[in-house]
Amino acid sequence: MTPRPAPPAPEAVAQALALVLKSMEDSEPAGDLDGRDIESRMTHFNRLVSRCQVAGEALQLATQREAALFRRQRNALLPINRLPPELLSAILIKSVTLWERRGSQLLAQVAWQWWQTIKSDPQFWTHITPPLRGVELQTRKAGILPLSLYWLIDMESKDRDAFKDLLQRYAERWTTIVVADSDCGMDALEVLYTSLSL
Repeated sequence: MTPRPAPPAPEAVAQALALVLKSMEDSEPAGDLDGRDIESRMTHFNRLVSRCQVAGEALQLATQREAALFRRQRNALLPINRLPPELLSAILIKSVTLWERRGSQLLAQVAWQWWQTIKSDPQFWTHITPPLRGVELQTRKAGILPLSLYWLIDMESKDRDAFKDLLQRYAERWTTIVVADSDCGMDALEVLYTSLSL
């Protein structure tokens, strides 16, 4: 059995903690403050509070980074994460309904290795669904694989031009087009017929 990894050396946490302690050491204002100089006391106090807030934020960020690194190391020891990337990819593809882009996004959040697998496998990027704002990246990541379009929600009028443009740009790559709106289906047929007839 593989031993569990030790937590990483928290140098960043130690540095942030040192910053907090330094702020505490500098807490005494210079000069004699016996109640006569309230404004000076308030200025000094506000400066100290500001430094402590910055140091606290740095400590929190460093702690989060170290915790994420430790989780990644720990997750690397799980049996599923020791599978060859091709096998892990095949399992993940069977685990998600590919026309639901959100399914791939949720799987990618489980573990760093899963994200790397999904990000690098073109099969996860071939099913296009609305919204279309990431479609350029998606079609680029799909490489030369055939594409499928699933538009299972009502299409607003502002989306029709983007829909037609998408169909026309990748006309030779579509293998499946599913739309909920019959008017959109007719638009799709017209665009594809015109594009492929040229």
